[in-house]
Amino acid sequence: MKLKKTTRNGRFGKEIFISDSEDNGYTAYFFDFPFIVTQGQTIKEAQDKLWYAAYDIFSDLIQKSKTKI
Repeated sequence: MKLKKTTRNGRFGKEIFISDSEDNGYTAYFFDFPFIVTQGQTIKEAQDKLWYAAYDIFSDLIQKSKTKI
């Protein structure tokens, strides 16, 4: 198994994409938020899923903080 790491600067900071030569897909996460992890068949698909996951998580955190006020 050979892994290849690609880094891009995105909307939420540095995005890391790791491709697996055997699976032909990508795992993606943010450098600053390594707990947000997604997968996709292409970098674009993994990146889109990463942004949606981040949006969902941050939206939920904002909603929870509003209900505590």
